[in-house]
Amino acid sequence: MTLFLICALTVCLAVYFAVKDQQNHQRLDERQLLLRGRGYKYAFWTVLVANILYSLACIHFDRSLATPFVSSLTTVMLGGTVLTCYCIFQDAFPVKGRLSLAVAWTLIFFSQLMSQIGDITSGRVVYFKNGAATDAAVGPVVLVSYLAIVGSLLLKAVIDRHEEA
Repeated sequence: MTLFLICALTVCLAVYFAVKDQQNHQRLDERQLLLRGRGYKYAFWTVLVANILYSLACIHFDRSLATPFVSSLTTVMLGGTVLTCYCIFQDAFPVKGRLSLAVAWTLIFFSQLMSQIGDITSGRVVYFKNGAATDAAVGPVVLVSYLAIVGSLLLKAVIDRHEEA
């Protein structure tokens, strides 16, 4: 039953974001769509190179440096962060709702930060075991990704204010 609910929620979210993305494309001009495509290209190459480097590192050290879940999620988060930061700096996202976007990313960042602080202070989390990252290391990976995105939003806001003045 739980698996069914998770699948149903995933399908509903995918449909919601597909409809929302279609509405966003209507608000974007051609330049923004082209820049977003270039951002997808950079994100793809980032994920590809990160996977190759991770594979070479595993061959060099003769052991896995992280669990498969952590390594896969880290490369995907890295690609998503590259795409998001590129779109932020190139203004390849709708101008409406920029403040709400910054507030949402900031809330996600601080909720993840509080979760990680709670895990560290409780002492029940082990991030590395036998020199390899465990599944618990996903939290700091997500936290660093959100920190990069929030930092990009803040830096872009400062740059835009400086250009206006």
